[in-house]
Amino acid sequence: MHDNYFSFLDYRAAQRRLVKKFSRPRWLLVNTLAFVATMTGVWLFGNAWSGVLRSLGATTWSGVQSHPAVVFIGVLWSIGLAWMALHQYRRSAARRDRREEVIEDEMRALIHKHSDMDQQTLFDTHHQLEAEFEQEGQWFVALASFAVINALSWLISAFVSVGSSWPFQTTLPFALFFVGGIKAFLVWQQQRRDPDRRGWFVRLPLRHAAVYILGIAALALASMFRLMNYWDADYLIKLWSLLLLAQTGWNVILTPLIEHFTGKTKRAEFTEKPKPDERLMLADDGEILNPIADVWEDQDPRTLEQQL
Repeated sequence: MHDNYFSFLDYRAAQRRLVKKFSRPRWLLVNTLAFVATMTGVWLFGNAWSGVLRSLGATTWSGVQSHPAVVFIGVLWSIGLAWMALHQYRRSAARRDRREEVIEDEMRALIHKHSDMDQQTLFDTHHQLEAEFEQEGQWFVALASFAVINALSWLISAFVSVGSSWPFQTTLPFALFFVGGIKAFLVWQQQRRDPDRRGWFVRLPLRHAAVYILGIAALALASMFRLMNYWDADYLIKLWSLLLLAQTGWNVILTPLIEHFTGKTKRAEFTEKPKPDERLMLADDGEILNPIADVWEDQDPRTLEQQL
């Protein structure tokens, strides 16, 4: 990607400067893992050893979960985790507009220092920086989503029923669903924008799967509260499951076979997002803005950079 070692060193320096401008997900991830492990461990310990504790005359699990101090710790920790997640999200690379502006500023500095770099190298450098920090931003989206939902779960449980084990036993499922699910969905979206990525993962109908999960939950709640017949809800769930399974088989198995024998590969189409004229000539989709493209070939790159 880099035509010489000096441009590579400048690229690494730009990486380090960008790291300082964005929050890193490391400590937020550690805090989330500690919270999930602690609360899930408390719930598992109480369930596994309740019989032993009862035979010894010690506090049983029902007494532990109803103890105000245990719930109070969980509520405070969940609120602190949510505040930390939202605070770091605002300073992270998850915000697309801020990420693009900061990266484009670094690209301006790189162009000013290496005006002889060819356009393909500039595009590749921009794309690589964008991809790296977009991946870091995905962690903040997933972790912040879990932290907010988790804090609401603990607050509602504390006000409605202090003795309920609901927040303890749902901490791990919420973490797997929101952190794992949202992270996987964002990676899937990012890889689908790459025309060279045509593996089975990018072919999965994850948008349909997300709607399917929400729809199943809505149908289950509707049947639970007698808003619709249980048998009708069960029939719709089975039918929807078959449709999702059929679409998955078509996308992952049949479509690659058809493309293999016909030699035609279907590419995902994405609309280009609008960009203001004052931003950098390099965009993350490889577009050169018209005002700059018109004068690129006629002017010296150093003079062009001064005008920008």
